[in-house]
Amino acid sequence: MKKKISLTAAVLICTNTIVGAGLFLNPKALTITAGQYGFLGYIFSAALIFPLILSMAELSTFLPVSGGLYVYSKTYLNRPLGFLSGWSYFIGKTVSAVFILHAFTAFIQKHTPALANIPTLFLDYGVIAILILLNIGGLSLGGRAQYFFNFLKAVPVVITFILSFFYFEPNFFSSTLPTGSSLVQLIPITLYAYAGFEVICSVGSFVENPTVNIKKAIIIAFTSVVFIYGIFSLCLYSVLGPELMQSHESLLALGLKVMPGQSLFGKLLNAIVFTSIIGGSFSMITTNCWNMHTLASNGHFPFAKFLTKVSESHHVPWVSLCIEGFIAALIITITQSQIPLQNMTVFAMYLSHLLTSCAAYQATKREHQSTLSSWIPKLAILSCTGVIALCLKNIITFGVSVSFLSIFFIGCTISFFKTKATQ
Repeated sequence: MKKKISLTAAVLICTNTIVGAGLFLNPKALTITAGQYGFLGYIFSAALIFPLILSMAELSTFLPVSGGLYVYSKTYLNRPLGFLSGWSYFIGKTVSAVFILHAFTAFIQKHTPALANIPTLFLDYGVIAILILLNIGGLSLGGRAQYFFNFLKAVPVVITFILSFFYFEPNFFSSTLPTGSSLVQLIPITLYAYAGFEVICSVGSFVENPTVNIKKAIIIAFTSVVFIYGIFSLCLYSVLGPELMQSHESLLALGLKVMPGQSLFGKLLNAIVFTSIIGGSFSMITTNCWNMHTLASNGHFPFAKFLTKVSESHHVPWVSLCIEGFIAALIITITQSQIPLQNMTVFAMYLSHLLTSCAAYQATKREHQSTLSSWIPKLAILSCTGVIALCLKNIITFGVSVSFLSIFFIGCTISFFKTKATQ
């Protein structure tokens, strides 16, 4: 990444990371929960976390550096909380990348008979290795890959928009208003779909004119995705209606609606979707390794000189990248149940976001050039606390992920003793 990331590329990196399988798999759950009003879940979730978006965007103007979330908390709170924020974010993002990657390999295996007898874990290991090698080999984070993956995601979205004009069913829409409880239940379904808006902060020092463009990239990407999510969900329901309640693969159902008895069109759309979402995993892995690099370079782990090695040819922190891949493979190997792991991943991510919101509040008091009202980070703190409480409730209900907790506490323990040894 010696070549700087332009504003356009930064926006594409964010949208590529945010728009994932959730956009195409959520319609079933949204329809079951709120019927024709399922699209409102995206609007409510966006409103819930918008103060967090503004808070993080503001911090990026003061500290346009790599490993942003760690640096924000370290600078405006303290060093231990900085580590907690950075490590929580790193582990959470690593697991998120694995979820996307696993969805891709499971789809490929399901539709490729030659891979049927190969354990899915082996395929996961293979894809992890390929993404790491592509990064080390110099596949640019801000280059053509982002245009390619965003184009693939745009194809089924645009097709759905167009088809909704020709196959719109007014009978699917009634004047019945949704209940308040059903609207609240939409938020946990849609909230996770917005994960990734902050990834550009992990590589902030590589962005052109970072004090301006990081903030722009975050806000432009987020508002664009909110629009895409809401309109796509509404258009899909206008064509399929209650049929979405029985369809886990919404685009396959859309293809059958348009071409009854012919599944090729729907399968093609599905293939495009699952091929495109691997781009989100690529962006996460590429940006997240810089968070490990930042933690190591700030003395939180031993063997810092080794952990912070960067390839001379492509300027990639290849050791941190390999460690990230190893942790990803280890977690997916140990974990038997994904629901507890998902809950703990969201918990870790929003713990980091909570600390970032607290840092933003401190920044509004310490930075004279800050244009952010102190009420914005206060609202961000409130929303992050609510999400964390919801995660804790789900963790109590569905259990904990031993693999996640083990790796999290091992990292904390290593950092603690490393810090003690240097004092």
